[in-house]
Amino acid sequence: MKLHFPARTGDAAWEGEAPDALEHPELYDGLALRRSLAWFLDMIVLFFLGVTLWGVVGLLTVASFFALTPLTVPLGILMAAFLPLLYHSYFIGKTGASPAMALFDLEVRSWDGSPASMAQGFLHSAIFFATVMPSTWLILLVAFLNTRRRCLHDFLAGTVVVRAAGCAAIKREVRDNGWP
Repeated sequence: MKLHFPARTGDAAWEGEAPDALEHPELYDGLALRRSLAWFLDMIVLFFLGVTLWGVVGLLTVASFFALTPLTVPLGILMAAFLPLLYHSYFIGKTGASPAMALFDLEVRSWDGSPASMAQGFLHSAIFFATVMPSTWLILLVAFLNTRRRCLHDFLAGTVVVRAAGCAAIKREVRDNGWP
């Protein structure tokens, strides 16, 4: 299976605000389930990435006969705390989707349709982790209160998560017919 990451050409998929879910249901079809599955898969990837990095830190500690312990223990703690933030920030800002999001045909766009910037990727991720854990996941219910299935971190970061195939269809429509 080949992952398709959204094109990072800087071209806007639409002009103005994000298309309405009633006019373009192909952008938002099955979004809640796909986002949940993508998050779960990303956490599995992060688990194995974290275990690998912890192993490297452990090997450094043992190889130095524990002389590097004052450096490796804080490094390991910081790594565990910031690895998910860095992972999601990088992929959202650089490619528009984490590997799991790309697998589930999702991409993060700015509200105006342009690809999400690195700053928006960081905000999107930081606000997610800052709000989801303390609210025991209840904050994600915001997605069911609007037709575009945007979560609180989407609103605050100025982003919208859409289906990549639907976004490509809108880009083709715009290319063929001009902006509506």
